[in-house]
Amino acid sequence: MFLYLFLVQSSIKIENKIMKIQRIILYSLIINLISILSGYYGWNYQCGIVLFVFFISGLLYRGTIAVTTYFLILVSPFFLLFTFLIIKDGLLHLIPTAISSIIGLLYGLYIQTKLKANHFMYRISIGFYILLIFTIVNILHPSYLNYIFDRDRITLQNKQNVLPNLKMVDIRNIDITSNAFKNKVIVLDFWSTTCSVCIKKFPEFDKIKKEFLNNDNISFYAVGIANHRQNIEAVIEKANKLPFNFDYLFLGRNKANSKFISTYVSKVPTIIVLDRSGHIVFIGSSTVYENPFRSINKIIKEQLNEL
Repeated sequence: MFLYLFLVQSSIKIENKIMKIQRIILYSLIINLISILSGYYGWNYQCGIVLFVFFISGLLYRGTIAVTTYFLILVSPFFLLFTFLIIKDGLLHLIPTAISSIIGLLYGLYIQTKLKANHFMYRISIGFYILLIFTIVNILHPSYLNYIFDRDRITLQNKQNVLPNLKMVDIRNIDITSNAFKNKVIVLDFWSTTCSVCIKKFPEFDKIKKEFLNNDNISFYAVGIANHRQNIEAVIEKANKLPFNFDYLFLGRNKANSKFISTYVSKVPTIIVLDRSGHIVFIGSSTVYENPFRSINKIIKEQLNEL
């Protein structure tokens, strides 16, 4: 009888532990899904959201399972996925976001397990962390992105950078090559469907385009770039939903196009201006400190005056 009761009690404990782990796994899936999908709002905001949600996850720890198990279940999916992308595709801009998941969860667990009894320090620590998130999102992370994307920045000291012959399609999915750009000044605005800043900058691009609307010697194109795991049709579908009357072109990920993107368009939005011979005379990318849409007006007028 005692053996039977012991086995029943042990079975109940094991079942309860399994149910607790299952709840934490479900919780982990939700946290990781929120963190991944937050990339839609841009890299800066994603980093901040990851810092926040994993921190809250640490504060919600209740000691029902070992803290190490809790930590590994929550952080492993997101951290391993981003580490894989960083190593496989060389996406160095994702490093802070990957590390943020660990920092957020560790700090939340530390406060919850070590400082909860001290209400004053508990609140001070939470306030400090919120201030830290604000600093990272608005200062530290943008500076890191600027460093990563600008370290191989192209400086155009002369007109020897000729645009390679890219294979693109128009809004009707009809093939077109960059050879069609000859004999006109061309302004290209490179964007992607996952770049919220690109869409926000479109009104500025539209304003510049309208300024030269009656000039037949210049053409403006919004060039949508397909991501590594995205087809052209998805980018075209997104463009058709946008409220702008642009001439759209779309750049797939073949070998030649990918080389051009990695060399000239390390981030989006990027503006490239070509002269009548197809030479690149300007490259500018939007950063915290730089807005190429304010710079190209002078460049365009200089090129048109040379005609």
